[in-house]
Amino acid sequence: MAMKKIDSRKKLSRSMLLAATLAPAALLGSSNAMAEIVFSEDPWVPGSWSTSGYVRTQLSMNIDNRPGTQFDDKGKLSMVRTTVRIDLDGEVGPIRIGIIGRVAREMETDWLKRLDRGSYKGVNINALAAGGNDGQAEQNFIKAQLEEEELREFFIEFDVGDRFVFKIGKQQVVWGETDFFQAMDILHGRDLRWRLFFEPENEEWRKPLIMFNVIAQVPELDGSLQVVIRPGLDRQRDIGSSVDFYGGRHQPNPFDGIDFFQAGILPFNYNHHTGDNDTMTGAIRWAGTLGAWSNYTGYSLAFVRSHLAGSPISTSVAGFKGEGPLSVAAGGLGALGEAIYPILNNYALSFNYDLSVFGVGAWTLAAEVVWTPERPFNRGFSGNTTAIANLTAQGGLAAAFSGAFGSAGHGLSPIEKHQLLIMLRTESTGVRLMDYIGTGRPSFLSFQLFDRWLTDFDAADEVIDTAGWNAAASEHTFIFTVVLLMNYNYDLISPGVAWGTDLTHGAFTSGFFLPWVEFIWGDFWRLRAELNIWFSKSQPTNNVTANTAELGNGGHVFGLFEDQDQFVLRLTRQF
Repeated sequence: MAMKKIDSRKKLSRSMLLAATLAPAALLGSSNAMAEIVFSEDPWVPGSWSTSGYVRTQLSMNIDNRPGTQFDDKGKLSMVRTTVRIDLDGEVGPIRIGIIGRVAREMETDWLKRLDRGSYKGVNINALAAGGNDGQAEQNFIKAQLEEEELREFFIEFDVGDRFVFKIGKQQVVWGETDFFQAMDILHGRDLRWRLFFEPENEEWRKPLIMFNVIAQVPELDGSLQVVIRPGLDRQRDIGSSVDFYGGRHQPNPFDGIDFFQAGILPFNYNHHTGDNDTMTGAIRWAGTLGAWSNYTGYSLAFVRSHLAGSPISTSVAGFKGEGPLSVAAGGLGALGEAIYPILNNYALSFNYDLSVFGVGAWTLAAEVVWTPERPFNRGFSGNTTAIANLTAQGGLAAAFSGAFGSAGHGLSPIEKHQLLIMLRTESTGVRLMDYIGTGRPSFLSFQLFDRWLTDFDAADEVIDTAGWNAAASEHTFIFTVVLLMNYNYDLISPGVAWGTDLTHGAFTSGFFLPWVEFIWGDFWRLRAELNIWFSKSQPTNNVTANTAELGNGGHVFGLFEDQDQFVLRLTRQF
């Protein structure tokens, strides 16, 4: 984890505290954990500057055979990735400057090469790809989707008087503290193409945006007001979450090696009138502390107008929001429509309450609630003749899928529903396991319940959880998670475990299990080993063209990745 100097006026986010528990020595003073290079005394360099960062290698190996391939996947390397990150922090007079650069390269493992080429020894990787040449992953997707070289952040920051802090440039603004699933942290999308779901530092996969950010301290009211304006200067790929529908290692079942975002199937439209990338967006948030009568409860209220932070919505071939029915023959439209990120209005609140006043120890209770009216959802699982006709006309892979995708969210226009996200969490940093399993100090334990509530739900609307799979959405989707973080040998060995389940669509039979351990050597070396386990009572297999009902078997979140289990090693050298 790369460390930066932290202004004493800034509050440590919960994600940073979690990362600190995962690797405590990395946060206990940057002078010990990082060998900063300081330029303060160089007469040719104005101001005071320091740099830090890391070199990191990550390897992952399949530990199951995936349902979407025709070959043995078990034991094959799915990732060999090397990342170099450099953080440059400077102060020139009253101006603070931050620059973060990151370069990543991936080795084309034998298994990735099979996905990239779409075949192995003359046989298609995926039986579904037999419909035509379009049934391949994006050509050279390793270069196109997994590798990068970019300035992730670049900003200036300065104070105006004692009350105002301005931050201008490409940056991350984090509101919300939800484990694993987004509730209030919706200003930014995430890049889920190279690493799915389990990367411990959220800042590594959150997409920074160019923003004007000002915080005004209001001590008279024990709070602060923050205003964020995104002027619309970002690259198209910086909005929304980037997901692996390109045919890579995290392609949902059973479509390994198949690129859905190609022009003939589901191309992106970043200029759609519901979510033009160039449109100005922004947010405003009040955060404060109530008085002694409330045990000094922390709270926040926010309004966020931003692009959909999750996976894109498919417009379908029937059009969306004022568009008439569209067809492949008209041009500029894929057989399944277009992928878009609509701009949404979100109203949010949160609070944190210290439960220790009740004599239960160091426990806190937290909640986040986000109301999103008119959020688009894909729909359709009863069949649609328009979709089937368009898919058949496209030929190749699309024609092969006509029966399945005509009933899986691409034949009916998306529908807008009112969504209420509710997160409740209780956690403690004082769980005393020392006398039971010999930990070196009290452990961190968290329980979280997450609910997606469609308040105007109607089963007749045929809302589905994921476009491309005909698993019907529910009025409430409850997900429960547990996280336990432990420390041994003076925090040099830090194991942990996370577990979660979809209580609505298979309680205790559908979810994830994530055990890990992190080792610290000296000031610079970190090694993390983990297992990423998905489980679901059923998942789609690669015979969906013969049995369209298969697309409903795993179309809820955890079923998409059943049998995509991984063993992961991560070696980091900090500097």
